[in-house]
Amino acid sequence: MPVPVPVPDGARVDAPARHIPPAAYHPGMRTPGTWSFALLVVLAACGEVPLTFIDAGGDGTCQPACGEHATCTDNTCACDPGYTGDGQTCTDANECLTDNGGCDVNALCTNVPGGRTCACKPGFSGDGLSCRQTWMLVGTLAGVTLDPENFGARAVAVGPRIFFAPRASRAAQFFRFFDTTNNTFSADLALPPVENDDFAPSGLGEIFVSDGTDIYMFGDSGQRYSPPPTNRWSTVAAYTRAVSRGESAGAFESTSRVVFQIGGRNSDNIDHDNAQRYELTTGIMAAEAGSLPYTFSNGRGWAPAGGNVTYVAGGRSSDNNGSHLASHVTGSGSWRVLADAPVGLVSVTGMGDFMGKIWVSTDDRLYFYEPTPNTWRSGGLAAPAGFVLAVTGPSGTYALAQNGAMLEIHQLLAIE
Repeated sequence: MPVPVPVPDGARVDAPARHIPPAAYHPGMRTPGTWSFALLVVLAACGEVPLTFIDAGGDGTCQPACGEHATCTDNTCACDPGYTGDGQTCTDANECLTDNGGCDVNALCTNVPGGRTCACKPGFSGDGLSCRQTWMLVGTLAGVTLDPENFGARAVAVGPRIFFAPRASRAAQFFRFFDTTNNTFSADLALPPVENDDFAPSGLGEIFVSDGTDIYMFGDSGQRYSPPPTNRWSTVAAYTRAVSRGESAGAFESTSRVVFQIGGRNSDNIDHDNAQRYELTTGIMAAEAGSLPYTFSNGRGWAPAGGNVTYVAGGRSSDNNGSHLASHVTGSGSWRVLADAPVGLVSVTGMGDFMGKIWVSTDDRLYFYEPTPNTWRSGGLAAPAGFVLAVTGPSGTYALAQNGAMLEIHQLLAIE
């Protein structure tokens, strides 16, 4: 490459510069500014560098330089994705104005600088690009209040039917079922005998579980209900006052055909750290082997069908941890404390399973636990408005909600 030589100010450069050894240069020959100017002129004359302004932010070929949020490519400025303009001035494009920004029709599109976000609307689950309906209303019953006195309610699935009742004074009580095969409600069913009435708000709160044929209610007393056409309550002789517990977690473990009563308090108001079992095949009630590392009451239990593992969640524990989840293999003599729930479960209202996940419901949400990785799904799932409780049966998981004087039944369709 030709090397420039110093020339007097104002002189012309008509020919390529000749080589001058470095020793011939002298700092006093020209000032830095004069030298730079002369260097550019000589190089331009040699055809090496065009006299242009360089776009330092791009690939070095655009003039003038591209604006903010633009990129120089092949001597051309173009606005970056998510922006619109001529390359010199680029403004944010609102993608949500066209086709909902590419989000699902049941998603909310939100414009952000350089792009957009998609989030499924309430009642739908997914990543925003694809949203599935979460709950589907499948039944309504006018003039019925499931929790008229704010003492809670009970529900359990027996085959395709969901039986439910409020815990209320005798005058406000009722007992009915919802048939998921034809989405219809039954007429009023028989109530427990007054002297064995654990639907009442006073006394020990009951567990309420089913073996798939009958319902077992253990609280102040032990009762078995045989659904229609029998529609009758009878006493469980093995459940005596000596073994009665209140505010305990109940579960039916189908493989061993055992009804578990876990934790809870005795008549002296002392909480337990163990479980007792009622064996349906023998009619015997006895202590279950093993104990939890804490005592608790007001929890909820669940044993998924086809296995021999029972889970218990929430309640008030002796170590003041309201997020506990534990599991027990029937007859193993031990309880395993699992990952804590992401929220407190002191006011847990129900427990069940859905698509291989264990769910625990609170006042307004369902939280899902995955047994294999021992982790909880973050965020939880919003329950239908007016949510009272949820229940799992052979035909799926359902939520019971109160909409004014209307009882609603919603089926869970998807969680992700």
